[in-house]
This record gives sequence, structure tokens and C-alpha cells, in this order.
Amino acid sequence: MKSTSEGKTDISYESIGKFEETRFEKIHNKIFKNASEASLIVAQEIAQLIVSKQAENKYLSWVWQQVRRL
Repeated sequence: MKSTSEGKTDISYESIGKFEETRFEKIHNKIFKNASEASLIVAQEIAQLIVSKQAENKYLSWVWQQVRRL
């Protein structure tokens, strides 16, 4: 896993099967040391997306699209 300049782990999309530990996977995934680390990183990613969408005034439409997918 790559770390960004702020020390956060980068969980952005990478092609599947790119690394030895994910070569048999059919979908994009990341492997973490433990669930606590994964939860924190995913929560930070969601928070960053919310802030960026709010800055673009696209937050409500983005949320609605996500809800409609469920």
C-alpha cells in the first residue's frame, strides 16, 4: 500500500491482480493489518469525499445517487 504525503494510506483504485496478495481477486480491494486501521482509513476517505463534494455544491446530488444504488 502506498502512503500519501500526510502519512495516510492511499486506497484509491488500482487495477485488479496488480500485486501478489491480490492476484486472485476479481474486484478492487486493499489488505490492511487489522480492522481498526481499515475502518479509520475508510472513514477518512468518506470524510474527504464529503468535504470535496460540499465544496463543489454537489453533496446532496452525490448522496442521492449513492442512496438510489441501494
